[in-house]
Amino acid sequence: MPEKHGLFFSLRARMVVLFGLLFVALFAASLYLEEFGLSAIGFNGDIRARRTDAFNKLNILADLKKDRLEAWLQERIGDSHVLAEDSVLQAYTQRVDLTMQNIGADKLDRKKIIAIARADRDFEMVRGQLKAITIAYEHSGFYENVKIIDARTGRVIASVIPELLADDALNMEYFKVPAETGQLFVGIGKALITNKLKLYISQPMKTGVLVLRLNLDAVFKTISTTRNALGKTGEVVVINDKSVILAPLRFPLPGGAVAVPLEYHNIGVPALLSAGGKEGIIDAPDYRGVRVLAAYRYLPVSGKNGWGMVIKQDYSEVMAEEYRITIYKALLNSAALLIVLAVAAWIAKSLSDPIKNMATVAEEVEKGGYSARADASDSGEVGLLAQRINSMIAGIATRKEKLEREIVERKNAEREVRALNRELDERVKRRTAALNSANKELESFAYSVSHDLRAPLRGIDGFSLAIMEDYGDKLDDKGRDYLRRIRAGAIKMAELIDDILKLSRITREEMRLEEVDLTLMAKSIADELIKREPERDVEFIINSVNKINGDAKLLRVALENLMDNAFKFTRNTRGARIEFGETKVDDETAVFVRDNGAGFDQSYKDMLFSPFHRLHTNAEFEGTGIGLATVKRVIIRHGGRIWGEGEMGNGATFYFII
Repeated sequence: MPEKHGLFFSLRARMVVLFGLLFVALFAASLYLEEFGLSAIGFNGDIRARRTDAFNKLNILADLKKDRLEAWLQERIGDSHVLAEDSVLQAYTQRVDLTMQNIGADKLDRKKIIAIARADRDFEMVRGQLKAITIAYEHSGFYENVKIIDARTGRVIASVIPELLADDALNMEYFKVPAETGQLFVGIGKALITNKLKLYISQPMKTGVLVLRLNLDAVFKTISTTRNALGKTGEVVVINDKSVILAPLRFPLPGGAVAVPLEYHNIGVPALLSAGGKEGIIDAPDYRGVRVLAAYRYLPVSGKNGWGMVIKQDYSEVMAEEYRITIYKALLNSAALLIVLAVAAWIAKSLSDPIKNMATVAEEVEKGGYSARADASDSGEVGLLAQRINSMIAGIATRKEKLEREIVERKNAEREVRALNRELDERVKRRTAALNSANKELESFAYSVSHDLRAPLRGIDGFSLAIMEDYGDKLDDKGRDYLRRIRAGAIKMAELIDDILKLSRITREEMRLEEVDLTLMAKSIADELIKREPERDVEFIINSVNKINGDAKLLRVALENLMDNAFKFTRNTRGARIEFGETKVDDETAVFVRDNGAGFDQSYKDMLFSPFHRLHTNAEFEGTGIGLATVKRVIIRHGGRIWGEGEMGNGATFYFII
């Protein structure tokens, strides 16, 4: 493995970096907690506290200015109401309206209207009353003009400003709304001559409309002034319910453009909220796209109309002092970091030098220099570690020598084992050849024995039959019984020879594996058994089982033996039933053949599959004792297992798993 060198791989560098990172992490965490707090435990940091203080101040200012503006508007609306209800003004308005009505609207012009107004006996008194209110508030400059407009013609019939007498105000909103709805109107519009923004308060009269025109600059001056309460970036923005500004903005729009009142739609988030009739505080961008802290209020004016008011201050100005403090803290902590790094470097050097010495010793040992030793002069833990390393090197050297001796001994032993293995292989080959030869001789012997025995057996059976036929009448009953027994023994011997040969073939036959359908095979065997003894009443229940992979010929031999046994041992049972199917045994699928026949004693279950061992006599049930032994050899050749369960008089069940 290549060695790693350089600044960032040395222990000293890593320790310095780790100490530095730990200090930076602790500093960042403490600074964050100090500035932003931890809301989960209810701890507010300096920034949150300053932000909360700013919101509280904005809330107070917003409430004060809203209350002041509401009170001021109510006073002006009260002024308009008093004038509109004045009996002299009411009578004057009705007389002028009646006179103009008698002359006819089509004959009226400016001169006639002025003449009609001036001809009324109360004209000067009415003008004096209207002028009195402007004089009363002259110091504040609120009222610029007060006039009365005829409700029928829309013409001015009285005005503080004489030049406006007989002007047409028919299409002006401040006239149309009260004239058509009979409701108070408070709104902002542009003066006809100067095109400047004015505040209009209109009160409906019986035959006219009283209109007060106010200086909008004087109106908003009382609420837009913030002195030093909101710093250099503080601002009060007033808009209508359509988010259109009603007073000039303090700052230019993005790009340097100047917003025009009654034309510019303020799209700042606080302004949109206040125009929608909502009140509250928010941290969001204003009309410049600059982040601000703002308190917004809504002021109902008349009917469904209202004004929105936003008191705001730039977030950067609110947090400027806190940012300066944070920078000072960062500088102080940076100095502390340098001190920590210097101390960490000194500590790292005192630790890394002994470790470098140990690394050099380890490198010598790696090259085979087991005489190298580490410097153990330090009295602390490092010296103790060096001593342990030196002891370990000495131990390694001792074990190396011992291991080399063991390797030599193991190689010698391996040579002896290989020689013994070769000798053992030769012995196995010789014994395998001898076993194959013995199997062939056994097969030949079995064939010869079966062939040689069949001829004498046929002779015994044939001559016994001839004696029975030719001399049976000359023999007594006992003699004839002896002949029958001789013939039965010969037949039994022939069956035994056939079964032995079958068992031998099953052991030696080559297997041909394929997918085998045991369900179809069981149905076929059941049909053959029924045809063999059609007079018997036996119920076969053949359930579907999964297909298996095996030798079809051998599996048929096994299944024929199992079902034939079940058929045979139910011979004396009324309502005989034989069932074929599968079941789960210890998470494995087992195929079974079950009957309700004679059964067997469970204590003799180990003898079931041994050749020539029978649990029933020939007098009870015929057989040679080879069938189940044949079945077991078939199942074993398929890598499976077979077992039987039974009870005397209650049938038997044989299971096999492949």
